[in-house]
Amino acid sequence: MQRFDDFFLSWVNGYYKNTSIGRDFYTAVSASRFFGGAIAKYILKNLENENLKLPLNIIEFGANNLNLINDIYDFLDALSVGVIENCNFIAVESNKINKPQNKIKIIKNIKELKNLEWNCFFVANEFFDALPCNLYDNKKIAYINDNKIEFLQNIIDKNIVEIAKKEGITRGEIPISYFYFCKELDSINTNFMKWIFCVFDYGNKIYKNDFSIRIFYNHEVFPLIQDGTLSSFAFSLYQKSDITYNVPFGILNRAFESIGAKNVLYKTQDLALIEDFEILELLEQFYNQASNQAYIRESNKIKTILNVLGRDFKTAIYRNF
Repeated sequence: MQRFDDFFLSWVNGYYKNTSIGRDFYTAVSASRFFGGAIAKYILKNLENENLKLPLNIIEFGANNLNLINDIYDFLDALSVGVIENCNFIAVESNKINKPQNKIKIIKNIKELKNLEWNCFFVANEFFDALPCNLYDNKKIAYINDNKIEFLQNIIDKNIVEIAKKEGITRGEIPISYFYFCKELDSINTNFMKWIFCVFDYGNKIYKNDFSIRIFYNHEVFPLIQDGTLSSFAFSLYQKSDITYNVPFGILNRAFESIGAKNVLYKTQDLALIEDFEILELLEQFYNQASNQAYIRESNKIKTILNVLGRDFKTAIYRNF
């Protein structure tokens, strides 16, 4: 018998080690380099208003193929003078990845970030929906037994029940892993540096009290659970497809609050990119330097981020000051 969060972790680890990221789903990173450019612009804004100061660590969790952190690097280089020379770029990724184009250090896990001395800007794009979750159903949690799912009440984690009660959840995903991650994040901050943590992910603060967990395979979506049991094709796609769920941002907020951080922004991704990350202003800067054809091409890519990937995705920003 295996608890579901362990089953989820083994599925995700197997998939990300053996596949090309993006084969089964689209991301804002793959849609346009201006997504990373907008994050670079937001970093510069926080340096200008002195929320952060140089020298600065810029750290991406779940870096996958390094495209996002490379885009951030390139746009910081293009938009500023003397900034990248005073930044450390670090990609945290446990699985195989491409060789970095820029001066980016690659590490396997958060434990390798011990004793950072500078301010930090963390970014996590579609990262938290890949952390293990428990499945909860009216004071029962899920276990995998003989290729079947069972919800048991006599083997229960009190932390899960407590969170479910506080968040008003009767059925759904409860990722205790968020609290473990934030505890690790807090442990690296032995020098009391200031940090901002930027999250982009699919999810909501409002719970439908049902399971959102699903499988992506060849750009099609399949529910993992149907009528209280595992879908008949679930094990045929085990470690061959992406498995994910809606990030419960209420629980994520509690995890960051548990280490003294506060949530300073929560919006749909499209509004955040327009209002706070100034992606359209960045596009206008590009318009002044590029050909009309190039501008139209990049404009259409940004429309994909805002109109296709924007509204169901959320942006949350946490900071420890």
